[in-house]
Amino acid sequence: MPSKPPAEDKHLEGLVDAPVIFVDGYQGVSISAGVAKVNFYALAFDPGTEKTKKVAAFQLVTALPTLVKIHDALGKLFESLEKQGVIQQVKAKTKSGENV
Repeated sequence: MPSKPPAEDKHLEGLVDAPVIFVDGYQGVSISAGVAKVNFYALAFDPGTEKTKKVAAFQLVTALPTLVKIHDALGKLFESLEKQGVIQQVKAKTKSGENV
């Protein structure tokens, strides 16, 4: 008789010791051999030039099935936040004023 697969463990070991990395955005994704690499950046002010520049913060490297799971989880999070009124979707407009 086949055994049941183990239930998903909801406990996450080491979370309090995990690094926290702040990002302002992402720029660029590459996919090769079933692996996605997503580049994240932070904005840094350079007092010498008085300009803000993008500085690489980290690169998320994961298998495509995991990236799909992350996408689905973030989608559910945003749906929940919209239902709670925490965020709202804003429609972009074209130059002619049409919603996209």
